[in-house]
Amino acid sequence: MARDPNKVLFRAVGDVRVDRKDPHSLMKMVAPVLKDSDLVFGQLESSLSTRGAIGVNLTPGFRADPSMVDGLVSAGLTLMSIASNHTCDYGYDAFLDTIDNLEKNKIAAIGGGKNLAEARTPRVIDLKGNKLAFIAYNAILQSGYAARENRPGMAPLQVKTFYEQLDWQAGTPAKIWTIADPGHVAAILEDVGKAKAKGDLVIVSLHWGVHYMVGHLAMYQTDVAHKIIDAGADLILGHHAHNLGPIQFYKGKPIFYSLGNFAFDYRTPTEFADDPYIIAQKELYKFNTNPNYDATQYPEVSHAEIIVNFTIHNKKIERISFLPCYITTDGQPYVVKPDSEEGKKVIDLQDRLCEGYNTKLTIEGDEVVLTAIN
Repeated sequence: MARDPNKVLFRAVGDVRVDRKDPHSLMKMVAPVLKDSDLVFGQLESSLSTRGAIGVNLTPGFRADPSMVDGLVSAGLTLMSIASNHTCDYGYDAFLDTIDNLEKNKIAAIGGGKNLAEARTPRVIDLKGNKLAFIAYNAILQSGYAARENRPGMAPLQVKTFYEQLDWQAGTPAKIWTIADPGHVAAILEDVGKAKAKGDLVIVSLHWGVHYMVGHLAMYQTDVAHKIIDAGADLILGHHAHNLGPIQFYKGKPIFYSLGNFAFDYRTPTEFADDPYIIAQKELYKFNTNPNYDATQYPEVSHAEIIVNFTIHNKKIERISFLPCYITTDGQPYVVKPDSEEGKKVIDLQDRLCEGYNTKLTIEGDEVVLTAIN
């Protein structure tokens, strides 16, 4: 993609976890693309620390050695949300270490901090006269992960779940209601307003939804997303599902419900192979047990990935597109041509997911351009 030096090229990717002998190798094939940007955003799915102990209710929990940050730096990531369901797996010391390790390596961290006020504070980045204000929240909250007035953690979006029996017969499927905490929603909308006062564009990252259920959105997601846009946000970047999700244009503003996985080192440790939770996940979500996939065991649909490109000029998002990507058997993402076998898989999947969401996909060279259907 030819770049206009007077315009900002902001790129966004999905979930990232680096945990391997050579951290530089995970994203080496996409690093030249990501580095050819003014700003690159991703979601961090692991603490970066040697401290802490895993919570008793977590199986197996994610923590990586601080040296793994080198893999993020060498790939060109410059901004990451730490508001995930894994960055606090090893406690507050490891969580705060993660923030320090990112910041000292010039990767801005959003969505978490030493207290609630810090976690909710927008990060404003000025690029070529365009002020981009970023805030991030987590709806997949383990106990104790939400920041409080005097406690570390992440900016929360608590969600309650209720089950409604639709048929009088016992054992029939129920309707699942998910309702976001009104106080947390109000706080987010307040934060959007404050961010709007500081930045030209407000970009909100949300760790939310239901993992591995392709095309499925929990009830609260569209409701919360639309309220955030109504409050003045210009873009929503969603994570957690580990596969691509719908892209919606609402009032002309893009909502990426799930950017999917991007670069994710994970195979179940041997000591957890017989854990009931792990066994249930493999059966429910068809985890990949192919031994050729050395670094990942996520379902095959998770291998379809994207790099999203936002061209920003005169304080507006002028153009949105994505580069289709796939992963090697070692979990390494690489850009694919739209007319390749892998490229067609990615584009066809994303096109199906966008049905009914007011979004049109158009192939232009090596990119897929996203526009609202009028």
